[in-house]
Amino acid sequence: MHLNKTSKYAIKLLTYMATQEETLFKSKELCETLDIPYKYLSAIITNLSKANIIQSAKGRNGGISFTKELCEITLKDIINVTESSDIHQCVMGFGNCKEHDKCLLHDTWKVPKESVITDFLSQTLQDIKNSSLS
Repeated sequence: MHLNKTSKYAIKLLTYMATQEETLFKSKELCETLDIPYKYLSAIITNLSKANIIQSAKGRNGGISFTKELCEITLKDIINVTESSDIHQCVMGFGNCKEHDKCLLHDTWKVPKESVITDFLSQTLQDIKNSSLS
């Protein structure tokens, strides 16, 4: 499974927010803490806001917060907002293997790969928060 940079940053952002005590976060502080360029972070915040995963309020008392409970936000929700390519790519790096055009590992890796992807995508931010506390 290959995630693009936007997905990695979005997951980094949301898992960080999920594991903190605060409930309202400032963009400037997030970009410094997470080492994400401000314009890139702003675009991610806009897209996550449009998907109703987070909300962003401007102004002195504004900031970024979740719109849902952590147990309601899965990695699949995040990736659906940020991925433009298929995450089910070939493990050998050949793009998408097709049944009629397979790589050498396709049949061996197909079932375990799908299992890993399914398990990964079903993780919620609450699951991630709980595992970070262990």
